[in-house]
Amino acid sequence: MHSQYNGPIKVLAVFEKGTLPVPCKYKTMNKYGEVEIVSINKITWVDRRATSFVDYHCESYYDSIVRRYQLRYWKDSFRWELIAK
Repeated sequence: MHSQYNGPIKVLAVFEKGTLPVPCKYKTMNKYGEVEIVSINKITWVDRRATSFVDYHCESYYDSIVRRYQLRYWKDSFRWELIAK
């Protein structure tokens, strides 16, 4: 599972016309330098207040641990960022 990483990432998301994209999973590097695919188990809140981006507050379950983090989607560049808490 991700460490304290902040920056651009690759996200698999569902896009439907007229709605915000829904992130499903993302790729990150673990502490050994290996690529990990992390499933997004729950989106707890979507913050649409900013005009240039949307913040998704998410949870992923890893073994018996809940990881909470934020994904930011930049509307103009279609770019995603991970903001680990």
